[in-house]
Amino acid sequence: MRKMRIYTCIIILFCTWSIQCLGQGWVAMKDTAGFAARLSDMAKTTMTIQSEFVQIKHMDFLTEDLVTKGRFFFKKENKIRWEYTHPYQYVIVMNEGKILIKDGDKENKFDIKSRIIFNRINEMMLNTIQGKVLNRSDFNSAFFQTDKHFIVKMTPATRKMQKYVKTIEIYFGKSDYHVSMIVITELSGDFTKISFINRLSNVTIDEEKFRIN
Repeated sequence: MRKMRIYTCIIILFCTWSIQCLGQGWVAMKDTAGFAARLSDMAKTTMTIQSEFVQIKHMDFLTEDLVTKGRFFFKKENKIRWEYTHPYQYVIVMNEGKILIKDGDKENKFDIKSRIIFNRINEMMLNTIQGKVLNRSDFNSAFFQTDKHFIVKMTPATRKMQKYVKTIEIYFGKSDYHVSMIVITELSGDFTKISFINRLSNVTIDEEKFRIN
């Protein structure tokens, strides 16, 4: 179970789902340049993010989806914390090139740059939050919209990432350009969906949340 938990979190941090029903109603984005400009403007004014999240993990060999809940924290420039609170307690912190994984009383710390996949994960998360997901050489991106969302669908362009992820779909709310959902589809077809709720921007977040050393 612990190995499954770590694997799931790695895929999640690489902050992706291509269920056909979600694709219904998608049309090509009409103004990609305008979307990119507004996304950049929003990111420039976002210093912190605090949000609850609900994660649904679907695996074909299980009869029921795995549902977990927790809190997400971000502080500019490069501090991220995923805090799982239900049904288990599990924490992942990324700060200044280092990562902490805490599973109960067990802790694992290492340098992100020493792990290629974690380095890519860190870059992707920060780029997503800061609105820099549109021009990445390691992904091919397609742009869509629905009545409520702008959607960036990303497909890995490098062999290393193709081993882990099939597609990444990032949903941005049309009203505020904030990330409302991330959907991850693995090569097997299993997927993880993370929905962000009760989001607060530019609130004070204790630095202790991001402490690793």
